[in-house]
Amino acid sequence: MKIDKLGRVVIPMQIRKQLKIADNDELEINVIDEAIVIRSSRKRCKICAKSEIVCSDLGICQSCISIIKAIK
Repeated sequence: MKIDKLGRVVIPMQIRKQLKIADNDELEINVIDEAIVIRSSRKRCKICAKSEIVCSDLGICQSCISIIKAIK
């Protein structure tokens, strides 16, 4: 993969399909250690960071809410 003169890279279509990234989706770009990490900006659970569907104003997914309720 090469960076063009404007600093752009192309994410291959196969990867975009696999990650369900559509045209005009927003992405986050971070540096972790010496790696560039590109992620979807979809809201994720603040506890497990796995679930895309946030079920409360606190940013916690339904799965984590269930676990918290079971602990009580």
